[in-house]
Amino acid sequence: MYGFCQLLSLTHPVRDREISCFVVSLNGSDRMKWIGDLADTIPSLQIWEAVDGYDPLATMAAFGQSGLSFHGWLEEWRGKKFNRYGVLACFLPKYYLLVHQARMQYPFVIFLEDDIFVDKCFWRFAKNACLLFKIFPSLNMVRLGPLGEGYITSMDGAQRIASLIRETGMIEHSDMQLRNHCGPEISLARLNPISGLVDANCGDTNQTALFSQKDMELLLGAKRSF
Repeated sequence: MYGFCQLLSLTHPVRDREISCFVVSLNGSDRMKWIGDLADTIPSLQIWEAVDGYDPLATMAAFGQSGLSFHGWLEEWRGKKFNRYGVLACFLPKYYLLVHQARMQYPFVIFLEDDIFVDKCFWRFAKNACLLFKIFPSLNMVRLGPLGEGYITSMDGAQRIASLIRETGMIEHSDMQLRNHCGPEISLARLNPISGLVDANCGDTNQTALFSQKDMELLLGAKRSF
């Protein structure tokens, strides 16, 4: 399928101005060197402000502003390991970016984690991948990595995904919810467009604190505000 997109790009190319690319990170983080390397490859790369999972107050405030409901993770994610502020903090900026894309009517958005590497062919690869949305209008998302390292969404897809998240509330960590509960996706992860620089079990998320009893009660008692 990606090969067909390469052929289609010869007659129906996606132009650079149609794509907005964001890396989710905290300004001033120790990953700015990696972000600089991404910026050397990706035109007009922007930083989308992450939520600091090491700051419980900031994380809970960001959750409160979202208007989302929280139902606790599904069975496989209910163990203490995932009841962390970092898991919540990882989810929220992705949701906010989907809402932002729909509101600003960006045709395509690429959103990336800040601990990845892309090769020099990534931008051409991503532009070709955007053509999948023209081939499959009902497609919501193109997955670029196996563990949530990067995604591409169309404007319509972002609107549909954000709506589904509002309807279901938060029921799994961000990557699994996008994978299992947010409509049609196509994964290009096997083509290795991006590579992680940090082991999946050694990232910041697993180093953050567990939810306090008070905050867990607040999360489970949250009502949608829309």
